[in-house]
Amino acid sequence: MSSRSNPDLPQEFAGSFVKVSAPAGWVQLDPAGIPGVPGAETAPGEAGHVDLICAERPDSPRFAENCVITVAELPEDVSAENWFRDSTTQLMNSVPGFQLIDIAEWEPVGPGLLRSGVYIQDTVSVTALQWTWVSETSRRGFTATFSCSTRDCGTAVERFLAMIVTLEEI
Repeated sequence: MSSRSNPDLPQEFAGSFVKVSAPAGWVQLDPAGIPGVPGAETAPGEAGHVDLICAERPDSPRFAENCVITVAELPEDVSAENWFRDSTTQLMNSVPGFQLIDIAEWEPVGPGLLRSGVYIQDTVSVTALQWTWVSETSRRGFTATFSCSTRDCGTAVERFLAMIVTLEEI
């Protein structure tokens, strides 16, 4: 994926494999500092590991909009279609109560999927939009998951769309 700059997204955050632009007021979080988040050393191969997490810093205690990007090293014998199927199953199994609303093809950089769904975290209804694709140059599978409270989804979706087009493999 190639980056497109956006003046509404003045910050740039980078992991080991990707970088993305984000709104003012967002911060990058260290995946190693979050219990239960699989890092490169604990989740090699097709399962993937978290490469980058960024989130808004809310003014008051509430669910924070966030972006979590995972990277999976795909063996040559795993097709993109099989990885898409397996990553959809992984999403359904890894988020308690996740309800898949829609899944559609997404092809700005080659074959990919856009998934949407909802789940409840504590007492908050959360909407997640997840873009998934396979890099044709590195044979890595990427998943960018953007989450927000469902009540804020109308305005958050525009931010997420602006952010996804800035995402770049490094």
